[in-house]
Formats: sequence, structure tokens, C-alpha cells
Amino acid sequence: MLKLQSPRSTEFPIAAGDLEESGSESTDSLRTQGVTFQSCAAEPLREISLNDPDPFFLYQANPNLQHEPYPKRFTVLTWNACAISFPLHIHPAKFVVGLILGCWWHDGHCDVPMRLDQDSAQARFARQAAYIQDSGADLVLLQEVLSTLMVQSLMRHLSDFDHTYLTSSPKPAAWVLWTGFVVLVSLVQSILIKVPFYALTATEGVWLSFFVRWMILATILALRWRNSVPAHFLLGDVAGQLVVLRRKESKALAGAEFGAEGFEIYDAGFRAERHHNPPNKPESAIEASSWLNVFFNVRPRGVLRVRVPLKRAARPAVLTLLNTHMPHNCDNSDLLQSLGRFAGDLAKQGPVILAGDFNPLPDIPLQNQLDPLLQNGLQVAGGLDDEFCTWDLNQALTRENAGTPRTMQLDFIFHLCPAARVARVGASDVCTGLGGSDGGHGSIENCGSYDFLDLTALRTTIADQEKFFCEGDPLSDHYGLISEFLID
Repeated sequence: MLKLQSPRSTEFPIAAGDLEESGSESTDSLRTQGVTFQSCAAEPLREISLNDPDPFFLYQANPNLQHEPYPKRFTVLTWNACAISFPLHIHPAKFVVGLILGCWWHDGHCDVPMRLDQDSAQARFARQAAYIQDSGADLVLLQEVLSTLMVQSLMRHLSDFDHTYLTSSPKPAAWVLWTGFVVLVSLVQSILIKVPFYALTATEGVWLSFFVRWMILATILALRWRNSVPAHFLLGDVAGQLVVLRRKESKALAGAEFGAEGFEIYDAGFRAERHHNPPNKPESAIEASSWLNVFFNVRPRGVLRVRVPLKRAARPAVLTLLNTHMPHNCDNSDLLQSLGRFAGDLAKQGPVILAGDFNPLPDIPLQNQLDPLLQNGLQVAGGLDDEFCTWDLNQALTRENAGTPRTMQLDFIFHLCPAARVARVGASDVCTGLGGSDGGHGSIENCGSYDFLDLTALRTTIADQEKFFCEGDPLSDHYGLISEFLID
């Protein structure tokens, strides 16, 4: 069951919520005071000069453009915030010893903090928020945002943004996996505690006593680990781990109707509704491992659909934003074909931007893998001739494996606007909004006469990759990809 998390601006208290309903609070507070940051976290972005022969965001640097009554330009950032880096950099034996002691040991220089309520994790959220803020993006598509707790930790530092996402309940299999893991670790603890004293406590009630101690230890572990990254990875309530932010001061993106409208799970139903066997389907030697298949079933991935009002001169318009995180180490050609058709259907009502982490395979040319999207009319912001490597093996959090054996581009921004109709509203016209009847707004057919709305990608680049190399303070395993768009 999906629940809508309405866009809002909230000043969060120091006490943040746990795995509870969106907007609720817990007495388990997150410690955010006394956190120290490296100086690089506060460094501003490089200044963009109007004399720069190739400034990226000329629109933001030019005050004349900023004061247009109806600005036509806005920027979009897609970024995988990296919830966990696997495998961990510490030795497996050390990690197991830490678990038996009730701790999530990890390498602070090359791993993500393993508990969301640690000071180091809160410091990382603050740095991630600064990265988003300094990027200058008007729309931000985030992946691997595990739960409401993580959203609140980020938004505490992003008061200039609205945010929206959908919530979902954990699957029963996720509860089974997490409960089984906690029970298994507590069993090992109980055995290690009991064995040395077994000879001294060998009485008739020894096994009853052992079971009681076991359950007590399991309860302690469950409480101690409730804010751990693995717990939120399995039981987190953010649908698809996908969140979208909108900058409040953006002049091109204004309106109270900003919000998530739906989440499509990448399941057999999504494929069946729109599936046609793609021609020249690429083949890869890489296949998803069994544990990955289990994960995709326990914590399904999909695409989040968000409604973004566009501010136009007497012409209401809506941009549909699609945020996705594709399965990795998998042949996603069928999914991409269905996703392309899904975006094409939405583009009949207005412009569409599709962005996220697409996890392309390394042994197939990008053109071939993304062809299902291109065939449905989507265009790649920045093109495919120049590779924007958002996955860099020089980073501390990246891992070299069969799916990512080299530095490569994993994140993309697509746009589509074929014959998108926009209503011209006169003084006597009445129009309550655009979109389908399921969104609760007026039909586009009832809004007067129409013309065409064009969406053009002007520039695309990687956002501030130098901020990812603060020693001992890893930010993410992905660089953010940012594009500037012109809408007319």
C-alpha cells in the first residue's frame, strides 16, 4: 500500500522519527549537536563568471535572465546518495566479531556509516544537503533514500526545498529476513555466553533459562539496531527509495500542485502492460546473482511519478518528472522498453523528464542498451557521444565488480516532449489544472485552445566532483549529474 507524502517545508525538531508513519516522531532522538565538519564541506561552488567562455549555468549567473517575468530555464540534478557501500572495507572476520558484540563495525574512510543515528551519519547528511544546495538545481531526484528518518535528516538542512515521495509498508519477506538475522546473531551471543558456564549451571531449568536469555538478547539487539542502515534498507518506508525535491525560489517551477502522483513497481505486471519484444535485444554475460534477486523481491524498485507545475504567462502547464533506480547487474532491456512506453504515454499530456540511476551493463554499448528508450522518443541530455562518468573507481565508496569494472556513466537524464499540448486560458476560461482524472484535476481537454510546448536540454555536466574527495569523509559513490533545460 502506497501513501502520499505531501510536499512540505518543515522545521524538524532534534528528535527524528523512526520506522513510523510519515510525519510522526519518536522519543529516540538523533544527536545532531556537537558535530564537526571538515572545512571542505563548507566550501562554496566555483563561481561562474559571465566572461567564462563556456559557463554552465549562464541563466543563474545572469541577473537579467533571473528577473524575467516568466523564466523559461530550470536545472535538474539526479543523484544516488548511496545508502550503503557493499562489500565493506573491513575484514569479514572483524565484521562478524563486531556483530556478535552488537556493533556495526566499518571503515570510516571507505564505508558509509552503518547507523543513521550516529554523529558521523548526521554529519554526512549535512554534507549531502550542502552538496544539493550548492548545486543550484531547481529539481533534485534522489535515489537510495531509505526511510522517512533519512528524509528528515536531509531536510533538516534543506529548508529552501519542498520534498515529495510515497510511502509503502515493508513486505512480509523483509520482516522475516530481518527478524531471522537478529534472532541468529542473538543465538550466537547466547551460546557464547552460556558455554563457559554450562558446567556450573547444569540444572533442570538450564534450557528454559537459555531460551529466556536468548529472547532477551534478541530484543536488545532489535532495539539497538532499529536505526541501523540494514534495518532501514529492508524495512524503510520510502517507496522505491526515491525522493524528489523542488527549490522554493525557482521562478520557473511554481505552484501548489507539486507532489508525487504514483509509484510503478518493476514487476511482471509493469512489463506485461506495455511489453513488446524489443528488436536486436542486447545480450550480456552478466547475470544477477541469487541474493540480488532476493533483494529485488524484498525491496522492489520502480519509478516515481511526480507532478511539477510550470509557471507560464497565462498558460498553465505541468511537467511530469520520473525518478527511477534500475536493478544492477541485470539485463534491463525489457524494463526500459516498458519504461519508454510509459513515458511516451505521459508525454501526451505534457513534457516529461526521466532521470535516475540506470545501472547499464559494462559489456554492451550504451547506445544499444538505451535504445528501447530512444525508440520511444526520449532524448539523452548531453547525448551519448561524451560519457559523463558518474561512477568513479577513484572514489572511496565505489567498488569494482563485474557490473562496474571501470569508471563509467551510470546516471542519465532523458527528456521527451512530442506534441505536448498546453492550454491557453483566457479571461473567460475556467481551468483547474492539467492531468488525468485520477489526479483529481480538470481534464486537459476542458481548458480551451492548445499549442505546443517544447523542452530542450541546453547543457549537462557532473556537479562538483571535487567535493567527493574529502579524506575520511565520504559523500557518495555517485557523482550528481545536472542538466539545464529551456522550456518554450
